[in-house]
Amino acid sequence: MPRTRAHTLARWLLVFLIAVNVYRAAAQSITTDEAFTFMRSVLTPIPELWRSYDANDHVLHTFLCKASVKLFGASEFTLRIPALLGGVLLLVSALRLCRMLFGGGWYMLATFTLIALNPFVLDYCSIARGYGMATGFLLFSLYHLLRYLEGPFREWRLYAAGIGLALGVAANLTVAIPGAALVLMFAAIYLGEAGRNWPRVRARFDHIVDRMVVPCSVVMVGLLLGPLLTARRANFYAGAATLYESLESFNYACLWRVKNLLEDTPLHYPVEKFWLGVSLALPGLILAAGVIVALRERKRGVMLLSGVCLLSAALLLALHGAMGVPLPERRTGLYLVPLFTLLAAVVVFRLPKWAQAIPGGLAALVLAQFLLSWNVRFYDEWLMDAGNRDLALYLRSHAPAPGRKLKFGGTFPLYQGARFYSHVYHMNWLEFPPAEASPDASYDVYFLDEKDHYLIGKRHLMLRYVEPFSKVAIAVPGDSPLRP
Repeated sequence: MPRTRAHTLARWLLVFLIAVNVYRAAAQSITTDEAFTFMRSVLTPIPELWRSYDANDHVLHTFLCKASVKLFGASEFTLRIPALLGGVLLLVSALRLCRMLFGGGWYMLATFTLIALNPFVLDYCSIARGYGMATGFLLFSLYHLLRYLEGPFREWRLYAAGIGLALGVAANLTVAIPGAALVLMFAAIYLGEAGRNWPRVRARFDHIVDRMVVPCSVVMVGLLLGPLLTARRANFYAGAATLYESLESFNYACLWRVKNLLEDTPLHYPVEKFWLGVSLALPGLILAAGVIVALRERKRGVMLLSGVCLLSAALLLALHGAMGVPLPERRTGLYLVPLFTLLAAVVVFRLPKWAQAIPGGLAALVLAQFLLSWNVRFYDEWLMDAGNRDLALYLRSHAPAPGRKLKFGGTFPLYQGARFYSHVYHMNWLEFPPAEASPDASYDVYFLDEKDHYLIGKRHLMLRYVEPFSKVAIAVPGDSPLRP
């Protein structure tokens, strides 16, 4: 396919966003979840780590974080290198899917922009969690199966898709359901084309098993068997209790985000409610329209994409209804965002020009809201952690006299970030209470968010520093060993 101006712009956008992700990985403070991953999973030797399972341990991502920290030392950036690589995979796979589905024109660029500039997606292209990496591998596998169906039938693409799915599930278990949906839909399309030619059906079935299912299973079992041996159902707690809560969470993850430029204006309430309505209505409309287009056209690519979205939604709802499995909520449903964006674009792409005006206008509003939410200062779900590095640097610059210890306390869960920086900055003089300790107790130094600032007066503390963005305060009692 010849390179077009739109494709060149898409590639430049890709390069720009990768650079932004690298900057964020280096510049932004560690978050609570990243710090917990570091202290629990990265620093703990593997035999000991596998004695108990925690859903925070995204297995492949954890392995890669261990390797990165071992090679380059401990810092925010080195901990985030695996997530950065996963983010590159996600964005590159999204661009290749857009180019394959829509050619090299401006529609391709518009669709890629809606995926790549989604601030929710961008957060997980650099933060040290496994969700972005898992989504990247899922899109990678989808791309290769679409290419296989479009022909020629190159066997290596089945191997690539199978291994990609295994690595995606190993990076984060949330993509197991869309991964299963992808395999089932691909098999249905590929086997269905053989008609009632049973020898051909059998040969194609063997192709799928030998070249995709077996490699996928071997890699997945090899990576996940040890970590999951001690897993229990109670470990898988993250998610939404109702469909409304699930859809609402995506509104606040993608559209109406913390600190967006409309938040403190008169437009706050009407715009927030508008996007909530869109978030509640749009997924169902996209699914229904995608199925209609697939049934009308019978094109392999459209059938596979719409089938994956529909079957994933059906499996999620069935598991929720039958077994009480939580529905996707924010990050646990990250993979749904690029999948549904692609499906929506496929539907609109097939409308007459005059009928594209309304969805095109909505897409422009979505993109505008993304730009209003542009942020390279903090990760949306962890606003409280935005100043963790500056808070730690303040402590380090006012370290107590040699041999003195400092008992740390404060708002939950700020101690996680402090523990990370105490390791990175060698602040061995910090002592941490149990995780469930109340901030309203006796400590040598307090980290207090805004809701706990009242403790400064209640406990007669001296205010030493307020981080200007997160509003987290450092306060001390009069006899604190922390130097002035």
